Amino acid sequence: MILYYMKHAWRMLWQEKFFTIISLLGIGLAVSFIMVIITVNDIDDGSYAPEVNRYRTLYVKNVSEKQGQSTNNSSLSPMIVKNVIYNLDGVDAVTAVNRGESFVEAQKLSGEGQNVKSTSTDGAYWKFFNFEFVAGKPFTSSDFTSGVRVAVIDESLSRSLYKGENALGKTIFIAQQPYKVVGVVKDVSPSSSFAYAKVWFPYTTSSQVMSGKNELSCGALEAMILAKKTSDFDDIRRKLEARRFNYNETAGKGVKILLRGPDTHSEQRFRGDATAEQSEYKEVLRLWIMVIIILIVVPAFNMMSFTISRMKKRQEELGLRRSFGALRSNIIGQVIAENMLLTLIGGFFGFLLSGILIFAFQSTLFPDGVSLSLSMIFRPSILAYLLGVCVLVNLVSAIIPAVRSANQPILQALKEKKA
Repeated sequence: MILYYMKHAWRMLWQEKFFTIISLLGIGLAVSFIMVIITVNDIDDGSYAPEVNRYRTLYVKNVSEKQGQSTNNSSLSPMIVKNVIYNLDGVDAVTAVNRGESFVEAQKLSGEGQNVKSTSTDGAYWKFFNFEFVAGKPFTSSDFTSGVRVAVIDESLSRSLYKGENALGKTIFIAQQPYKVVGVVKDVSPSSSFAYAKVWFPYTTSSQVMSGKNELSCGALEAMILAKKTSDFDDIRRKLEARRFNYNETAGKGVKILLRGPDTHSEQRFRGDATAEQSEYKEVLRLWIMVIIILIVVPAFNMMSFTISRMKKRQEELGLRRSFGALRSNIIGQVIAENMLLTLIGGFFGFLLSGILIFAFQSTLFPDGVSLSLSMIFRPSILAYLLGVCVLVNLVSAIIPAVRSANQPILQALKEKKA
């Protein structure tokens, strides 16, 4: 029956070519903008290698320390990470990182060094991400605890420094300090904000981090907590707050320490700087929803007028069906099914246009850089969103004409053509 409706709808569409083309353009443009919004945010928040655990990771990037009239807002110190974040019960892993830049060279004072993105971290860091090692392995928690100068570098840095030679076991100088290369990984996309770097090494060997090792709360680290499952987030927040409260009690009279977070991956994107008490993610999400609603409603009302006009010309046909026993629900289902064909065609072209727009403006949409691939756009989740948008547009545009057509008195519908 649905197939019959679709074939009939296909014939009817091209009887009103002008209105059909206008409707397709309206749907296509609206769907393309909606899918750009959805796809860009899905890529920014989705779990892609090596950041395969974004969906179950919580982030604590900043802390606020108030003492008297003064307030310091900063990243975390090694001391607060050790006493509040590390050794958290009921989680898969906890790590702390310092993301920045480091000057690296194959030979000390060679004059051929370069500033590259670097991450100093601990041994648990490697449990969060799925790096592809082409040689060697990551440094360990023992290396971190002992302050051993070891490093992992990516393939492009290896080629640049060692001219195609095997970098494993060689010495690399980071800030003029010697480190042994224990691993080489495939290059990471800059869009992987917490996994991306050119060189990784223990933060216990970083003067930038360890210079603040005795600071109560303010330092240069950011923390990540890997939950066993997303339903544990609230419990983790409660545990973290209890540990923060206990730590604050030992900090001294008049000192108040507040953690900024923990945030989900989406929330941390819109946390802002260290002074921000709340993430702006909910406000941004509300704005996106409002834009999407507008983009759904405008073409839907355009289609509604077209559908009403089309149904008016078919009142005699629908009246005959009613006189032979067709139920109102059958008429409503027919109108919605037929209208769905137009929506799906427009949605398909809108989806293709959204892909073109994303590739054409990827430097603007992804200012941090991203290695786009067709698999990122043709994901099951994205296609599910597309189908959902098409169904919404169809229901909004077809439900009123469908109900009007189904409720039209049979005699009046049969006289419609003569009128």
